[in-house]
Amino acid sequence: MDGARRYGFPAKRIGWSWVSHCAGDGVEFVIRSEFLVLLTANSYPGARQRFLSGLPRGQNFFLVTRLADAKGHWEQVFIHVDAIVDGQVTGAIASDVRIVSGFRAGQLYKFPESEMLDWLITSQDGSEEGNFVGKFLDTQSH
Repeated sequence: MDGARRYGFPAKRIGWSWVSHCAGDGVEFVIRSEFLVLLTANSYPGARQRFLSGLPRGQNFFLVTRLADAKGHWEQVFIHVDAIVDGQVTGAIASDVRIVSGFRAGQLYKFPESEMLDWLITSQDGSEEGNFVGKFLDTQSH
């Protein structure tokens, strides 16, 4: 079973690596990216509180962070969040890891909350909230 079905995560996102999409250049791309980082940071506290208070049945909370290996490779992945305690996020890797060695989908992973790059709440009907950077990068690849 792949990450998409295991975590109720939209299949179009699993296996999609931001690494290949971050090669774009130009001032407009940088400005939009910086705006989206700010939008993510400003909206995260509300999403975090909703998770901590208990999301409705059928909704899932994901955070995006960066994995790195001993060879210096890195890859941004979605983590299906199980808990946030004392600034530490614990969850399962919900992306198919393709670049970084030593990690796999479904593996338990813990990281500092300060390393969150984006957030996402999914619903059973396929709708999603957040994922500001990911949605922007999707528009750049078409």
